Amino acid sequence: IRLTSNIIPIGGGNISPSTVVKGIVKGFNGIFDGNNKTISNFNLYFYQGEGSSLSTGLFGCISKNGVVKNLTISALSYHDSQSLACVGIVAAINYGAIINCHTDGGDIYISSPGNDYAGGVVGINCGYIYSCTNKISIFLESGISFGGGHLGGITAVNYHVVKGCVNCGQLGCKDVCNAGGIVGTSGYQERSDHPANNTIEDCINYGELYANSTWGLANLGGIVGESLGKITRCGNYGSITQHSVNNTQTVGGLIGTMSASGTTPNVMTDCFNRGNLTFVVTAEGNNKIAY
Repeated sequence: IRLTSNIIPIGGGNISPSTVVKGIVKGFNGIFDGNNKTISNFNLYFYQGEGSSLSTGLFGCISKNGVVKNLTISALSYHDSQSLACVGIVAAINYGAIINCHTDGGDIYISSPGNDYAGGVVGINCGYIYSCTNKISIFLESGISFGGGHLGGITAVNYHVVKGCVNCGQLGCKDVCNAGGIVGTSGYQERSDHPANNTIEDCINYGELYANSTWGLANLGGIVGESLGKITRCGNYGSITQHSVNNTQTVGGLIGTMSASGTTPNVMTDCFNRGNLTFVVTAEGNNKIAY
């Protein structure tokens, strides 16, 4: 599939995922070349995934051999309250390769009991993301009922490779969450279908990151909220603000916290932070800040 022109609805209408790509529920296994064109006024909606999960994106799932490249999605606005949701503008779940794709202009707001995944480009990445950017603002209000939420400028959760990506979008979360300028959570568990080979390379965050935690655990990092894997040649310029009322909160210029689960080593090399960190605590707790 190759776009030959920009897609802009006549009369200000919206484009839904099924308008552009058919069969997204089972996974896209071909090559989609956006040809450096733009899809505007994109309207997200949820479709039923495995179990009670709900997913949304231009592609619900990109399969192992699928490739999506050279595409910009703009003028997007989405507000909803869905639990067990997985949101990624280009793809909810990626097992293939996403190359040179960009999200530009718009906002996403999700409020739910928890266990949500929200990424500017991908919800859950089990494949490759190369040279992608996000300029969409995302706010995730996620409770503890189902385990909290994951929020990332590029991908909410990463199990494999994110390289050469940039986030400029503002990211915000409330209560229980792992939030990072590039990745919310990197390889927090090992499974047979999610090999623990998590790397983040050559990525930059310029977007502001903030959280307001009235209860529960929140991990904020300029690059990654919670990390298990390798981070190389990454930098953060975005300001990070955490308002904590109760319980344990961690804030880092690069990483909020490092996970000790699994057998994958935590390695960080040639990285830097230039962003301002603000930590406002109004109650006792095991709170930590690292520049």
